[in-house]
Amino acid sequence: MPSIRHQAFLSSTYLDLVAERAALTQALLRMRQVIPAGMELFSADSRPPWGVITSILADTDYLVLVIAGRYGSVDEDGISYTEREYDYAIAHGIPVLAFVHNDPGALRADAVETTQTGKRALAAFRAKVEGAHTVQRWQTVDELVHEVTRALHNAFVDHPRPGWVRGGEATASTPSAATTAAGVVATAGTRGPQLQLQAASADGRMLQPVTSSEAHIAAYVQAAVDELLEELPTSNTENAGGGLDFSAGQWNLGGILRHQASLNALEVHHDEDRTEEEYRQEVAQYGQKLEAALHEALDDVAAHVLVPFAPIVTNLTERNYQQVQVELHVEGDVRALEPGEEDDDLDPLARLPRRPRKWGPWTSSKLAEMVSQIDYRPPRLGGFGAGSFASSVEIENGGSATLRYGAIHLRPGAETALDSVVLVVPEGTASPLRATWRATATNVDGQTRGELEVPVEGDALDLWDALRTTS
Repeated sequence: MPSIRHQAFLSSTYLDLVAERAALTQALLRMRQVIPAGMELFSADSRPPWGVITSILADTDYLVLVIAGRYGSVDEDGISYTEREYDYAIAHGIPVLAFVHNDPGALRADAVETTQTGKRALAAFRAKVEGAHTVQRWQTVDELVHEVTRALHNAFVDHPRPGWVRGGEATASTPSAATTAAGVVATAGTRGPQLQLQAASADGRMLQPVTSSEAHIAAYVQAAVDELLEELPTSNTENAGGGLDFSAGQWNLGGILRHQASLNALEVHHDEDRTEEEYRQEVAQYGQKLEAALHEALDDVAAHVLVPFAPIVTNLTERNYQQVQVELHVEGDVRALEPGEEDDDLDPLARLPRRPRKWGPWTSSKLAEMVSQIDYRPPRLGGFGAGSFASSVEIENGGSATLRYGAIHLRPGAETALDSVVLVVPEGTASPLRATWRATATNVDGQTRGELEVPVEGDALDLWDALRTTS
């Protein structure tokens, strides 16, 4: 007798119920008879999002509807996708198991509707569901998990559904797998590894935007360049002693006197040997290097002070997945950086370029010149090199960010946080960021695609101020 597994579609708003959805997914996996499904797992690919949803709902056995304090994203008709999923299930005879939050007023501020339109739509939706079903009430994550698992066990008996059968089992039990009592045969690899990807950060906080530092950088570079250029003479200097120009004439009296005064000293005085044009070019090149170095210094600060982003990947099956590789593309004006190590001595200004020698006569040390002539090379040190602890994430920035994670092994039902990166998001970026992902495994044919949303919350961080503080 083949073992039947039932697909349960988790229908709810997303950003306010991330923890609840994750807990439910894990609980359904532990039930063994259930294949959890939700919009996080699928990509719109060439079809509109609703076409993706209906293609999954068509193969769904039970709709698990969770209502809390938000109505959710709406379509062009002003209907939320959660309500549309519910209406589709009712129209196609899919049993609905409804779970309504017992006290929406106790939810955190960002988990409830703030507009009157949203509040009215949510109230009408709740009334429609409560009028058609015996709903279960919940308030905590544990209560929700308990009520959902209990209701599904009862539904298997009270409302039996076709379910899914492993391809080999179905073929062994009957010559025609397409006409088994199970209705649909689940063939491994038809859509790649069955995974879930969730947005998460290292300490539970969401992405924090940053203010623009371009004006600060431009002002800093301009001030540095102006300080160097102000040393240039603005006009020919007339010497008060008889009108002779000793600086440009055949008699360089200043140089002669300095040379005589330092013959037996440890200092050597030099006259300016660059032309004004050469000096201006040197200063301009310094300004360009300084601007680039300041951007790198700000990235150093961001890598240390911003919360690292570490998405969580979950194996939704009872199968081992080998060499799972995930590629995540975060859309919008965002850059990704490798996070800084906690034990780093943060000194972002150490990388600033050396300033050009100012215009005019200058003094050097004989001792320094002698030391510089010694060809000394320090011995190579053993141990770890600078790149020994490089992240396994390949980062590609260019108007948006693409992250390619190193291969991992996923045991059945395993949940693993991918390597951390820091996402730098400019102030004013619309929240949430939209991200698409795809995944492969060496022991599964095909490729899985999906979408997720990455919230951006909180006051903007001034990286320039943080740079000044650290330096």
